[in-house]
Amino acid sequence: MDGQSLVEVLLQQTDVLQKMHSVVVKQREALKEKHLELLQQLMKEQQSLAFEGEALEQERRRLAGRLSSAYHCAPTIMEFCSFLPEQEGVELREAAEALIPVVRNLQAEIGILSRLVDENRALSDILLAEWRRLEGMAAPGCGGLDMSV
Repeated sequence: MDGQSLVEVLLQQTDVLQKMHSVVVKQREALKEKHLELLQQLMKEQQSLAFEGEALEQERRRLAGRLSSAYHCAPTIMEFCSFLPEQEGVELREAAEALIPVVRNLQAEIGILSRLVDENRALSDILLAEWRRLEGMAAPGCGGLDMSV
């Protein structure tokens, strides 16, 4: 039945999102330590996991739609569990409950990474503006610093 298929997809989603969380943590560390080559490699790994996660999400929606149509109910875990055999319902509920904290942890880590990227961008903008200002001061005839050799 589609209930067991949905359980399998939820378990696969949990696995992919846990891997993605691990990659995002490594990205944060690589960004903090300025390991750009590693950061690029991790971005590719994250992209691959994101594609895999999107495919699983599409499959989850497809299966949920089939269950919803078959049981004439809302496409929610609780609704499905009320129609599925008891053991299958328990497995589905457990798979869904295991996915929730993984999603929250990933969202939190992505938020941290996003703020770190924003801070790095702001610092880069400040440094660039200062270098340009100093470069302008060094221009001949500007009355600024004479940096000629």
